[in-house]
Amino acid sequence: MQEHGSFELEIKNKTLLIKAFDSWNVETAIRFFKETRALVCAHKLKNEPWACLVDLTQWELGTPDIWPVVDELNTWANKNNQKYEAVICSSSLQKLMIERSQENLFTVEINFFDTVEQARDWLEQLSLL
Repeated sequence: MQEHGSFELEIKNKTLLIKAFDSWNVETAIRFFKETRALVCAHKLKNEPWACLVDLTQWELGTPDIWPVVDELNTWANKNNQKYEAVICSSSLQKLMIERSQENLFTVEINFFDTVEQARDWLEQLSLL
């Protein structure tokens, strides 16, 4: 099946910058998991504490079948030294869905922000960005 939705990934210092766009299907979620894992490993982020800055301001959620893939990625990140996550949502429904998906990130401190600037400030204070 063809992918729906897209994303951008970038590493800056000890932070994975994520921007999600449009509505995702499972194919996009699977590619996101593979590319995220490959990028974190290629930059050797998992050798020390690292963070994610997740910008969901242009994301329209996804089909129900993306959530097991998101759970799998979160489990992998939890086991591979992710310690912080800054999330910027554009709706309360997004925040609710993300909160539900983060339950297995039990060693990750997660904070929600209204703007990318606020999220960046927090990660800069932690010397991760």
